[in-house]
Order: sequence, then C-alpha cells, then structure tokens
Amino acid sequence: MAQERTSMRKIKEVLRLHFEAQISQAKISSVVKLSRSTVQQYIMRFMAAGLSWPTELRDDELERRLFPVDKGENNRPEPDYLYLSQEIRKPDATLSVLWEEYKAQHPHGYQYSYFCDLFNAYRQKLNYSMRQEHKAGEKTFIDFGDSPLKIIDLRTGIERSTKIFVSVWGASNYLFAKSCLDEKLPTWIKLNINALEYFGCCPRAMVPDNLRSAVVQSIPV
Repeated sequence: MAQERTSMRKIKEVLRLHFEAQISQAKISSVVKLSRSTVQQYIMRFMAAGLSWPTELRDDELERRLFPVDKGENNRPEPDYLYLSQEIRKPDATLSVLWEEYKAQHPHGYQYSYFCDLFNAYRQKLNYSMRQEHKAGEKTFIDFGDSPLKIIDLRTGIERSTKIFVSVWGASNYLFAKSCLDEKLPTWIKLNINALEYFGCCPRAMVPDNLRSAVVQSIPV
C-alpha cells in the first residue's frame, strides 16, 4: 500500500507540474525521476478520462479512472504519440493506417475511435503557436522579404536596396534563398525556376504570401 500511495503521489505531482506549473514534460521527467514516456502516459490518461485539474478525487478513485483496465497482461499499451505525430506528416499517411499498424503490434490495444481521441488530445496539448500540419512534398511557401544588403554602383555612387526571395518546404523547412533587385513578375518567375532547379523536384502546391508579383489577375468571388 505504501508503494501504491507513493506511486499516486508521483502521478499527482506529474499532473500538478503539467497543468498548474505548465512546465515541459522533459523537465517534469527530471523532477519526478520518471521516464518521459511515463510522464506523457499519465497526462494523456488524465485527459482521456475527461478529468480537470485540480481534482478532488481520492487516490483510489483517481487510479480507477486513470487505469480502468486491470493491471497485468490485459492492460492496453499506449500509442507512441511522438512517433504518430512524425508519421502523420508523411504523404498519404492517415490515422486509420497508423491505427492498423498499432493494432498489428498490439492486438489488445485501443479501438480506432478511442485511439483517435487520445492522439487528438495529445496534439491539442502541444505548445505550438498557430501550429500547422504539413506533409512531405505537399507545399512550398514562397515570398519576397527585405534584405539588409545594399549594392553601390562604383561609377555613380548610387546605392540600391535589395530583396530576398525565399522558397521553403512546409514539412522539412528545406530552404532556397536568393538576393535580387526587384519584385517584378519576370524576376518572380525566374527565381521560382531557380528554386525548383535547386530542389530537383516540384511540390504539389506553391503558396505565396499575399504577394502582388504572384497575382496576374484577380477573380472576384
């Protein structure tokens, strides 16, 4: 019993540090002397149980809500959330495919709907701002930006400002950048060709950021 109470104290400390102190799972792992995967499991079980922090539940009730399946061989293994978050970014990857892979490894694991609920709860708790999911090969994002570089004509002494053209892959952040003198349409076309030649391939979509050079004709909607 003393060992179980110690375990529940650690679980409560994990939950307190996560929801109240709002520190990273890596830091919590170091503080409470538990593996990061264990810390993640406690947090995800608490969220999946529909509980809110702070909780007034007794230790035995909290344990029953967090671990509804009897401990032992029948206990359902948790999905590897980090692995799932990496795999879902790959082309044609879906939660259905990843769940089938999970069930092949763990036949007594969670059913599809609960598997999706767990993973979606994990993604909602990631500490990202305006987080977007990008699949490999799907999109590049392209834009012009101001450059601190200036060019001086040695004959006239006239100083000219420069621009920076940037094309970056959404999934990998693989980047092409080149300095130029203007943002005119011919320059835009040429630099996009340069970027595609540099990458050695084409994305499914090229996404400009409200760039005037990229718009030949606007269509009212």
